[in-house]
Amino acid sequence: MASSAPPAKLALIVYKISKTTLTNSFTLLPMASSPFAFITILTTDTVNNTTSDEIAIGATNPCTASQNTSSMVNNNLEQQAQAIFKSWFVDFEPFNGEMPHDWIASRLGDIASIKTNSFSPVKNSDVQLEHYSIPAYDEQKYPVFESAAGVKSNKYILSKNSVMISKLNPDTKRVWRPMCLSELAVSSTEFIIFEAFNPAYRDFVFSIVDSAAFSDWMCAHTTGSTNSRQRTAPSTTLEFQVALPDEKAITDFCAVVTPMYDTIASNICENQKLAQLRDSILPKLMSGELDVSNIDL
Repeated sequence: MASSAPPAKLALIVYKISKTTLTNSFTLLPMASSPFAFITILTTDTVNNTTSDEIAIGATNPCTASQNTSSMVNNNLEQQAQAIFKSWFVDFEPFNGEMPHDWIASRLGDIASIKTNSFSPVKNSDVQLEHYSIPAYDEQKYPVFESAAGVKSNKYILSKNSVMISKLNPDTKRVWRPMCLSELAVSSTEFIIFEAFNPAYRDFVFSIVDSAAFSDWMCAHTTGSTNSRQRTAPSTTLEFQVALPDEKAITDFCAVVTPMYDTIASNICENQKLAQLRDSILPKLMSGELDVSNIDL
């Protein structure tokens, strides 16, 4: 956007979750005389009435700045969601520090199952796949869209009720909430695919799987003789102990965290669009095919 005046602080986004959770404000500060852009994140604990230190990052171009900003926001949202989960269902802070009497000490297997519905690329080579793999997670937490003809092994079929965690080397945490953007989303068989019996509980199950306690459980139940190829047996994960609340508590919790998880997914998708735009325009700018010399900024 063209402007002759120095850029002012731009309030990017503000989250106000509830009286018992966290409030975050994100502020982007563009610099008129510099190619850098900075973001500050202020976290306010409305229970203890405290505010965290300011965090700032820089980037060398607007596209990278936007992606780094999105990454900072996503990391902060992930931490918030886990803090809320721990507060409600581990420390029971909203309930005077004790598990309510009508909640049940239960197992993950009582609210979710493991899905192993298989897809064969060999038998369906002409199909386009939305492929969730460990390399794709490690690179950008975004699936690869490719023809089944280029995929060599069977995959698990995903649905919009799926949540995933890598069983391979669980000390490296890889937890995914698949977006299912296309007609056929599939996963590497190195992931364990959970689906809540009640689809409305999806993000409660995801928060369990994303918790530090669940990661510790997986690491404590691995098989394999070397660190490079240790795996957790999927059936073991269903024995993980959870505090099973009443339906209202789960519904209230999901009403808080689902918009946060949705925002994370939206930011990841937006980053992909920005990267694609950059990759399509930059060569034309470098070659002179696109001339921007007459644009008044």
